[in-house]
Amino acid sequence: MSGIIWKDLNFRRSSGEERIVCPYCSHERKKQNMKDLAVNHDKGLAHCHHCGRSGSREPYKEYSLPPQGWENHTSLSDKFVKWFEGRGIYQKTLQECKISEERAYIPANQQEMNCVSFNYFYKGQLVNKKFRSADKKFTQIKGARKVFYGIDDLTEDTAYIVEGEMDKLSMWQVGVKNCISVPNGANDLTEVFENCDVSHIKNWIIAVDMDEKGKDLEHELLKRFGRHNCKRVNFIGKDANDDLQGGYLLKSISKATEYPVEGSVTADDYQSDILQYIKNGPRKPLMSGIEGMDDFFNTLPGQFNLITGIPGHGKSNFLEWYILNMCLNNNHKVAFFTPEHGSTSDHLVTLLEKVVGKTADPKYPSHMKETEALDGINWLKNHVRHLEYKGEGRPTAEWILRKFSEHVKVYGTEHFVIDAFNKMGVEVGNLSSIASVLSDLALFCQQHQVSVWLVAHPTKMRKKEKSEYYEVPGLYDVKYSGDFADQIHNALTVYRDFENGNLTRVYVLKKKMRHQSGQVGLATTFEWEGGSGRFRHSQQKNTGGSFVTDTQKTVFDEPEEPLFDGGHVGDLPF
Repeated sequence: MSGIIWKDLNFRRSSGEERIVCPYCSHERKKQNMKDLAVNHDKGLAHCHHCGRSGSREPYKEYSLPPQGWENHTSLSDKFVKWFEGRGIYQKTLQECKISEERAYIPANQQEMNCVSFNYFYKGQLVNKKFRSADKKFTQIKGARKVFYGIDDLTEDTAYIVEGEMDKLSMWQVGVKNCISVPNGANDLTEVFENCDVSHIKNWIIAVDMDEKGKDLEHELLKRFGRHNCKRVNFIGKDANDDLQGGYLLKSISKATEYPVEGSVTADDYQSDILQYIKNGPRKPLMSGIEGMDDFFNTLPGQFNLITGIPGHGKSNFLEWYILNMCLNNNHKVAFFTPEHGSTSDHLVTLLEKVVGKTADPKYPSHMKETEALDGINWLKNHVRHLEYKGEGRPTAEWILRKFSEHVKVYGTEHFVIDAFNKMGVEVGNLSSIASVLSDLALFCQQHQVSVWLVAHPTKMRKKEKSEYYEVPGLYDVKYSGDFADQIHNALTVYRDFENGNLTRVYVLKKKMRHQSGQVGLATTFEWEGGSGRFRHSQQKNTGGSFVTDTQKTVFDEPEEPLFDGGHVGDLPF
């Protein structure tokens, strides 16, 4: 019996509990309107009492709650109030924003200190406390739910987002209440977006700090919200509190500017980028850390990439190895849409072998230990997600792109893999449909500054003259359409050279920017390690990084028996 898919459910509310008609079993019953499916929106759980299916919006996690007696600490001392007044924030704002004065243990100072307590509420409940000492050291409730500060204040469809609690209070001080703050500066926001529903906000005004960390946060927020939904406040000082103290906060926020509309910009809109290029050179390509690869080929954020190769030559294996190392080297995340691999659990085993560097098959003496597997699973949990389609028929390209967009917004995912193109539900004989899908994928990359890797099979290849071996596929050998050559930015072919030592040769078919590594038509050579699914460059070992521990950098020790039978086609797992 399959589980419940959250998006299949027809809700009447977004919080609390309700009962609805089960979309999976109601059509089988005489009374089709029976509401047997119980939903708890706050916990993100659903269960049908008739067919027994259960499911969740996200894996449910229990959070620690701070003591709920925050009101016991709202008697503020004169010294405390004057400290805030020195920053332009007055007692009325402190009371309305439920600021309290408490003693808390500050780990950085290794002592209990008198602190400001920023009380985090979500749906009326106190879910977290953030303590700030006078010397600007912070701590929070261990295991508490991470939410935006001020999330319950979002009552309109246009909202401001700032970088700190003091900035949120500063906005409140001048009458701007529809405002939230990120809880931990420009650090990872994935858990916060998972815990908070801000889908009702149609327009965002980004009012983060004007320093480098603020720019990083701005980039992350634009990626999740979309530039067309955002405006930007350019402060005269560093942040909202600086401008409040200077007396010009209202002036600054009244001059929030639109982000450039795509297709309608001037050089002035990108002056800072141009000057940055002149000073420091072009944008730095993304590096995988793989020996023999980065000097040969690399990519840039926002690029659409293609990988092709004859079936059985290892294109999926190489791409997985490359992307996993890309995530490791840059602390990035990847989402896979890989119906060609069968079940998600089988594909995760394939990825786990690459992460740990050992086979998962217990019949071989050097297979991975359970402790190694658990370490590898933990790494995968934090960096890899899969798209699973549970609907009727085949998934459409529109469904895939919608899910990719959700991954960018909620998880901040930087890389997406589609393996393979013929599984996207595209009408393969319809050239205009193929061109449209490829164009949408390229635009998705550029809009969100993420990378998409598309696996596409070649046409039936010709054999070399007087040989049983096939020629290397080129860019115009890709099945279905010549639009692949036109729409993608970069392309590789993975070719298993059975004729010369069974080596894996990776050819550059196309690269977009001149400062990217590689020359079209040239190849770099790897050896495939059957047990681990890893590749090593030429005679080099330790290709790529260490996902878990330094001891796992060594290559897989080959078992006494070969892992796979020999052969020219079909001897690599997909």
